[in-house]
Amino acid sequence: MSFTELAERVITAEPATRDELEQMLTAPETQTFTMVDAASSLRYRFFQNTVKLGNLYSNGSGFEGKVLEIAPDLTNEDIAADIAQITGTKDTITVDFLQLEGHSSLPAMRALRILAATRVAAPRATLVVGEGRADTLQSLQPLALHIANALVLADREAENGTLVLADLTMITDGRFKVLGAEDRDLLAEHKEFMHAHGYALPEVAPTSGGCGGNCACGSGGCGA
Repeated sequence: MSFTELAERVITAEPATRDELEQMLTAPETQTFTMVDAASSLRYRFFQNTVKLGNLYSNGSGFEGKVLEIAPDLTNEDIAADIAQITGTKDTITVDFLQLEGHSSLPAMRALRILAATRVAAPRATLVVGEGRADTLQSLQPLALHIANALVLADREAENGTLVLADLTMITDGRFKVLGAEDRDLLAEHKEFMHAHGYALPEVAPTSGGCGGNCACGSGGCGA
């Protein structure tokens, strides 16, 4: 199956079928970045380089709509069935990666395929990466933001402010524009907040670009 052709088709013709969504989830791991690139083209078509932030220093995620709870014990068939139920929606969709006792976290590459399949199923929906984002996606979080266009920030003071610092750095490095922030420099503001509270700024290793150095952005996606 051509993921690029599928992404083009869901815009102008038929939506993705449950079988096609399951094929995305079961595709060889070597095809993951091709899949991400196709989903990224949809993200940028409808949302450009904008990103919505939930829980911007307040209680609650700030997002309503549908929630997909992805547990590590679910089969690809189960997940495809859940994603198929939101096919074509323009509502907000939050994908939560649940952590279950006695189970390892979902592999990051599998999580990327789930996000890509969700974007293909609902290309015009605001796609939020919710709970379990850091534990599941780990170093691939920057790449996930080229599929999703929204995420939930941690509490501002969590881990001495370093969690929000990492998220805002990721957004800045990816050259995303935060909706509602206007001309504010959220990263600079948060560094000032950390300094005022006596929180040390960690040394940050240089990144290799908006894709987190993990994707071959060659067909117009991933912010090209």
